[in-house]
Amino acid sequence: MFIFYMLKRLRQSVRHYLLFPRIFVAMTLVILISGYLVYHFEDGKSPYFHTWWDGIWFAIITSATVGYGDKYPVTVPGQLVTIALILIGGSLLAVLLANIGGRFALQISRKERGLLPAHLYRNHVVICHWNKQAKAAIRDYYRAHRKMRFVLIDNYIEENPIPEYDVHFIRGNFSEDEVLIKANVRHAKAVLIFGDKRIDESTADAKALKAVLAIKYLNPDVYTIVECLSGDVRALERVGADEVIDTGEINGRLLVQSSLSVGVSNVLKELLIHESGNEFYETMVPDKYLGQSFGEVAVDMRRLGKNLIALGGKETILNPAPDMRIEQEHTLIYIGRGELSF
Repeated sequence: MFIFYMLKRLRQSVRHYLLFPRIFVAMTLVILISGYLVYHFEDGKSPYFHTWWDGIWFAIITSATVGYGDKYPVTVPGQLVTIALILIGGSLLAVLLANIGGRFALQISRKERGLLPAHLYRNHVVICHWNKQAKAAIRDYYRAHRKMRFVLIDNYIEENPIPEYDVHFIRGNFSEDEVLIKANVRHAKAVLIFGDKRIDESTADAKALKAVLAIKYLNPDVYTIVECLSGDVRALERVGADEVIDTGEINGRLLVQSSLSVGVSNVLKELLIHESGNEFYETMVPDKYLGQSFGEVAVDMRRLGKNLIALGGKETILNPAPDMRIEQEHTLIYIGRGELSF
């Protein structure tokens, strides 16, 4: 499928760019021939033309309408050749420059409309489906990693909705192999699939499930995070999703928790939108903490301005017992205004 796609793109490119080499060859022939004719007519009669290169230099400067004035013909045949060169060479140059400018304009337009593949992207993040959450995700990623590049896939919008960031937009259905190949998912670092709330929840999750199957077929190692709308988390996990976020359950429990404990939602909001400067971080366990208890490490990290809240690894353990020993397999999950450094 990928080979057929590339052959199709090559055929389209050859047909589109065939005009450029023709104009370039014609322009080169005009410069070489007129340069030789001017040299032939002016040699021995003008102090400016002693070699063919003098004629070529004159032809280039004249056809570009620069006109330095360092060389000029003094014979009538040479002047007639110059007149023809101004008319023909200048016209060809104008067409050549217009073709080059048109190429760039077409490429920019195609990129903005999501028609160009992202085959040169490496270690990028693929965002599937455009909505408010996707916009927030790109901004959060950009704050944390300004060199991160993104590929956005969506078939509802017609042009790049967020060009101020390094986002390559591809218009299409993110559950189709051809579209995922254009997004270069084979070399992606992570894939985020947001739920499509324009359709019913079960259909949206079925679309996400199909996308996960295609993504894992193309790149089994890419870390894939999926937003689940219907609550069927297990189905998405079975097909290979690395993380499944049940936003409906989370939102419902947050509403209940906020009604029972006023202010909880504000704390979570500040942590998630980074306005207060505090963020969640996860890091490998430093050697100095290996074998120590959770309580001892938490006290030491608090001295450094970090709040240790959980241990990660094969499973996440929130608020472990103070005497739980920290092993090599664990990771430290904490809240702070910056990453931990020693």
